[in-house]
Amino acid sequence: MKIVIIDDDDFDVALTEKCIHSFFASNAQRTQSDWNSQATLHVQHYTLTRFTNGDDFLEHYDGTVDLIFLDIELPGTQGVDVARHIRLYDSNVTIVFTTKMAQYAAEGYDVDAIGYLIKPFSEDAFRVKMVKAFTLYENKATHSIPIRTDNGIRLLHTNDIEYIDVQRHEVTYHTTNEDITVWSSLKAVLQLLAVHEKEFIQVNRYTLVNLGYVRGIEADTILLPQARIPTSRGRRKAFMEALTRYTSRNSGL
Repeated sequence: MKIVIIDDDDFDVALTEKCIHSFFASNAQRTQSDWNSQATLHVQHYTLTRFTNGDDFLEHYDGTVDLIFLDIELPGTQGVDVARHIRLYDSNVTIVFTTKMAQYAAEGYDVDAIGYLIKPFSEDAFRVKMVKAFTLYENKATHSIPIRTDNGIRLLHTNDIEYIDVQRHEVTYHTTNEDITVWSSLKAVLQLLAVHEKEFIQVNRYTLVNLGYVRGIEADTILLPQARIPTSRGRRKAFMEALTRYTSRNSGL
């Protein structure tokens, strides 16, 4: 788990670091009955990086951070504006605002922060936010695939992917927020999606569809929220069977 603290106050940073170390130390002692096996593995591995201002962070940000503790009052670009810049190209990273001024905290919800901590905060207050952040992290790790972009490795949540186009060695992930094109292959994509095979199905030579986004079918065309995808004759039967199983499974039948 990659954690970043953006704060120019050494005392506040020391407090945040102490709470983070305490959280992981205590959870590492939990038994398998308290955490599932994947969470137990992840909870023992984390990295912690500190930036004293948001501008330096934005300059070096590669989209691979899992959790940010972001002070609202910073030198240079203020914390809420830093978060707005982050959200332009990363909708998944978890953000927790920290501030000494309670009246500024509400601004954080405009950028989908999971909450705020009023400094100096207690370990109990911190733990509430950390448990929520870790739960989101565990879910993301379980349901995400890593793709290599020009800026490094990026985790894409499979629930955000509507469909995937493969043309020669270019793969385009069409998500709810953006289209991401990377250098890859159909074989590599199928390997990445292997654990999610019940959600994605290949409907023609070049396209895989997330069954969760199918809105209807017209003749040989699959209707998605943002696209109309043709099915090939040889894959039509398998697609219909997969869609029926998916619909029954998710309707509780």
